[in-house]
Amino acid sequence: MSTCRGVVFNGDGTYETRDFPVPEPTPGGGVLRVEAVGLCGSDVSQLHGHRHVPGEVSPVVPGHEIVGRVHALAPDAELGVEVGQRVGLDLIVFGGRDGRGLDVYGYTMGLDFEHGLWGGYGEYMGVLPGTHLVPLTDDVPAAELSLFEPLASIVNWSGMLGLHEYDRLVIQGPGHMGLIATAYAASQIGVRQIIVTGTSTDGLRLEAAREVGAHEVIDVDAEDDVVGRIRELTGGGATAVMELTALATKPVADAVEMVGYSGRVLLGGLKD
Repeated sequence: MSTCRGVVFNGDGTYETRDFPVPEPTPGGGVLRVEAVGLCGSDVSQLHGHRHVPGEVSPVVPGHEIVGRVHALAPDAELGVEVGQRVGLDLIVFGGRDGRGLDVYGYTMGLDFEHGLWGGYGEYMGVLPGTHLVPLTDDVPAAELSLFEPLASIVNWSGMLGLHEYDRLVIQGPGHMGLIATAYAASQIGVRQIIVTGTSTDGLRLEAAREVGAHEVIDVDAEDDVVGRIRELTGGGATAVMELTALATKPVADAVEMVGYSGRVLLGGLKD
């Protein structure tokens, strides 16, 4: 029997690499050979035992920003893809294993469920029936394509926020979500003013924010009155704020203060 490797988060701040048998497709499902997986900020929290997904378990093979090749399909699979095809995987399976709830790849299916390989931190992983697999091009490196999952979140959140070209937008947090949001707002929506805020440790990220479309960047540790500065730059207050910082809660209060009358605030940052 062929074997493969997978990284296991134990739920107590430790991880280990284990050998697994290469999985066989579950009825109605399939198997992916993982080509790339993104490292999400939530993975770091998960490693240290912070549970933020309903039904989250450990030990588990994590990883949910997944690009892979279809390795095998069950005879009764209806996933809309073919063996050998490159795909991205939607991390949420509505209906889940029992047809009533939901499952989340890398979070809710642990080592005690079938073969245990249900996350992108393995060389192979199982695919449940009902999983949304998105065909992806072969012309772009898999590591770059792994950004499809956070990009999809930003596209969705921009729609929820109702972003348009006349907005004066503040993006709090220049992590990978904040930088994707900046690039998307600038290149795809044409937002007229984009301001990105970060901390004193975010120098390179704030520089990157300028490169992908930010008109202004602010180091909040070097600014005595961040809210006042935002109100000055926007002429009275932002029309939209994306709060995308990790763990810190003060930016949430700042977001409410820096947005103007009839403005909109989206809270997307992961908190404890």
